[in-house]
Amino acid sequence: MPDINYGDYVAVQTTHLTPREINQRNREFWEEQNALRAARMSNPAIRQVAFLELESERWRLPVYFQKTVEKALEDAERATILFHSEFSRTGGRAPKPDALQQFIEDLVQKRPFVT
Repeated sequence: MPDINYGDYVAVQTTHLTPREINQRNREFWEEQNALRAARMSNPAIRQVAFLELESERWRLPVYFQKTVEKALEDAERATILFHSEFSRTGGRAPKPDALQQFIEDLVQKRPFVT
């Protein structure tokens, strides 16, 4: 186990927030979350994956440990992005021409009227 020099770490300064500032931060956070939730719910694939996950958790986990709708939508969005990028990466490759095909294409480019 490496030796850790705790003197190198800087303590994070805590600021004392007023109740008004706390409420303002809370309001800003939930405005952003509500916009994200609405955007994610408008995508049928994300919505379906999220609600399937919530349904699965409903039978397996106590309520305390279940995801919120927002978290399920976030996870479903991440999964959807991952699946789309994987499908795009593997499915979008065109076959490359072999040596003979490349020779023919080069010849036709040099002399377009060759038969």
